[in-house]
Amino acid sequence: MMRCIVSSKALLGLAFAAMISAATLADEPVRVESLSGTVQFRVNPGDSWQTVSAGMVLPAPADIKTSANSEAVLVQSGSKFELKSGSQISLKAGTREPKGLVTRIKQWFGTVFYTIERQPDQFSVETPFLVSTVKGTRFVIVSNDTSSLVT
Repeated sequence: MMRCIVSSKALLGLAFAAMISAATLADEPVRVESLSGTVQFRVNPGDSWQTVSAGMVLPAPADIKTSANSEAVLVQSGSKFELKSGSQISLKAGTREPKGLVTRIKQWFGTVFYTIERQPDQFSVETPFLVSTVKGTRFVIVSNDTSSLVT
């Protein structure tokens, strides 16, 4: 029989490393990596839309929309959200902190390519017609007035 002896210091070190890793995920804000055309955001549904610029940090929660012939790439902690022309999403964080890790997205309409880094909790996208929940993967959702499709 083989014995595995682990010191309490080693266990404490592993626990500390896990906490630091989780805190790092939550501390990275959503950033606009690139955009073309007209892209806008608002923090609250009643607010007026404001222009987004490349490199800008966006709070969560926030609504983001792309106009016709416009695109935006948002990044956070290794995950990427690529909004295509004529799309609108709402970012929801797992906490109320403006830099909290985005764990839910409401995709109102349009096409969005998602590349989700493995997350400690589930990540979900909701449209008017479906909910997709993942831990980490790549997928595309197209949503319009009559249906939604995930691939």
